[in-house]
Amino acid sequence: MVANKTSKKRQDIVDTAMRLFNQYGYVSVGVDRIIAESGVAKMTFYKFFPSKDDLIKETLITRDQLIREGINKDISQISKKEQTTTPHVDALFNWYDNWLNSDTFHGCMFIKASDEFGDNKELNGIIREHKDWLNQKIYEILEKDNAKASDNLAAQIGFLLDGAIINKSIYKDSDAIRNSHSLVHQIITA
Repeated sequence: MVANKTSKKRQDIVDTAMRLFNQYGYVSVGVDRIIAESGVAKMTFYKFFPSKDDLIKETLITRDQLIREGINKDISQISKKEQTTTPHVDALFNWYDNWLNSDTFHGCMFIKASDEFGDNKELNGIIREHKDWLNQKIYEILEKDNAKASDNLAAQIGFLLDGAIINKSIYKDSDAIRNSHSLVHQIITA
C-alpha cells in the first residue's frame, strides 16, 4: 500500500509537470508551482526529483513513451482490409491530426526543450532519441505500405510533421497536418 501511495505521488508530480511544461514551457514554470498544483510536500518532491532538470528529463521520457504507445496502438489497429493504399502512413498522420487538434495541444515538448535548453547535452540526448525513434518508425511505416522507404524520405516526413506542429502553434492552422499528409501521400503514391 505504501509503495502504491509513493508511486502515485511521484506520478502526480510528473503529470502536473507535464501539463504545466506543455502549456507554459520549462523555464517559466517553477518548482513551487509544480509542488502546489500536484499537492505534494516539498520534501516529497525533492525525494523523487533532486533538481528541476531531473523532473524535466522524466517528463520528456514519459512524453516519449506516451507518443510511442499512441502511434504504435493506432498502427496496430489497422485492418488488413484497409481501403487506402497507405494505411500505416494514414494512421500516423491521423494520430498527429488528433493530437494537434486536441485541447491539450500547446506545441511539442521536445521542440520547446530544445529551444529552452539547447546546450544541455543530457536533455538533447533524450530529444534526439525521440526524433531518431520517430524517423525509424516512419521508415518502418513506409515499408509496411510498400512505399519506397529510405532514411532520407523518412527524415523529410519527420520535417513535415515538425513543420505542421510549428504551424499549428503559430497560426493555429488546423489544416497544416492534413496538408502535410496530402503531400506525403502524393509523394509516396507517385
